[in-house]
Amino acid sequence: MKILNCFLVLLCCTTYTLGVKDFIFKHCFTPQTLRTCREHAQCWGIDGVTRACKLFAPDTCTSTKETKFVSEKACQHMCVVPSQRKLVCSLMPKPGPCSKLNRTWFFDSRTGFCRSFGGQKCGTNPNAFSSCSVCSHRCSHSNAKAVCGLPHHTKSKTKQKPRQHQDEVEAKHHRLGPD
Repeated sequence: MKILNCFLVLLCCTTYTLGVKDFIFKHCFTPQTLRTCREHAQCWGIDGVTRACKLFAPDTCTSTKETKFVSEKACQHMCVVPSQRKLVCSLMPKPGPCSKLNRTWFFDSRTGFCRSFGGQKCGTNPNAFSSCSVCSHRCSHSNAKAVCGLPHHTKSKTKQKPRQHQDEVEAKHHRLGPD
């Protein structure tokens, strides 16, 4: 009797897992044709290569409803197997003292860019990365080589008005265009 119960449980788990995978591939790994989508300030979507939810560039998002989401959490709920769901990019950065890992970069989901903690601060939660490139590759669909060289991402200590600086970053980002 125990063997029969174990077999039934295993059969149910396998059927459920295959069903979840079929759903994920049907709804989340469709060809991602990009189009202009200015009505969405932010669009989260699944990356078919890394299978991680990422933020799309501010002026683009996927063309199908199934592959665009308002948050990292919503994207993960639909596209990531429950055992692998872990918010990273949308977490508020938590600076603290540096350890051996030296994770000095975080993703700012409000702007869609990776930023440096600055000073001698490092990240102490999952939203912390060793470089701008690693951060951009994990959290953004933007071209890391292009955006990590922007003034917004340098560790310069020069003071600039925040809104003026953000406008300059966005203007340069729009000139570069999406990936």
